[in-house]
Amino acid sequence: MKKVDLIKAVALASLAMAASANAYYTEVEGEYVLHNLQDVPASEQNSVDSFAAGATIYSKDVQPTFSQSEAAFTDRASSLGAQYSELSTSNAENRSVGVFAEGYLPNSPFYANLGFQQSKADVIRGDLTGLGGDLDIYQGSVGYFLMPNTRIEAGVVATDIDYDLAGIEDKDYVDARVGFKSEVQLLGPWIWEGAVTFGDSDDEGYMLSGEYFVNPMTSLGLEYRDNYTDIIGLHNVANKLQDETYEVSARQFFTDNYSIAAKYAYGEVNGQDADNLGLELALRY
Repeated sequence: MKKVDLIKAVALASLAMAASANAYYTEVEGEYVLHNLQDVPASEQNSVDSFAAGATIYSKDVQPTFSQSEAAFTDRASSLGAQYSELSTSNAENRSVGVFAEGYLPNSPFYANLGFQQSKADVIRGDLTGLGGDLDIYQGSVGYFLMPNTRIEAGVVATDIDYDLAGIEDKDYVDARVGFKSEVQLLGPWIWEGAVTFGDSDDEGYMLSGEYFVNPMTSLGLEYRDNYTDIIGLHNVANKLQDETYEVSARQFFTDNYSIAAKYAYGEVNGQDADNLGLELALRY
């Protein structure tokens, strides 16, 4: 082999090793959130906090992109995930476990997801707030890529509530869900995502979020949601404020393999003004 060819081969091998070193196929995430009811004096408030943890395994090595936190979306990496969250006060707890799957049909614009979450609560949200019971949520959607990084989807969210108290009628309903997710170039990459749910439940649900990437290692986010629950993906493992919520966030990647995000949300819990402050750590390998 000629000396020039040998140098080229070594250089190409080095580039390939560098690329594969930054790729990941597993993601682990944890989050802690401190909640505050603004209408209640601090001296009279019970301590309210929540934490969450989850893990996702991808079907292939995910290659980091400029849109770091959404690399699995832009790389169309199918996945399986599990998550756990717990919200605690001095006299109540809400514990949730869930599993989800996202699938991208190879060499095709089609996509699908499935998710299941079960919660055991001392206090359940809804018309009968204050009663304990079990809450099961089933979610499934099919999607289609209109463009390489723009996806639309439609599906259903089924909810089943079994109250602990005898004589209280259990509830179950099925809502339709339509949504989109897209990477948009506007002074840099934005990831926009939105969804609407409607059907048997009393109120429609809405969600719209955007994440702007200042550079490959830093992003700023904003989100609005009202009566909306999503159990697909790790970024939904933590307990949100129950009703209308506005959230801002900032995420910093220190390497391609780990990041820290800070979040602040303001909204309502059962008609009371509330806010929360969260910290999230994500590891990839």
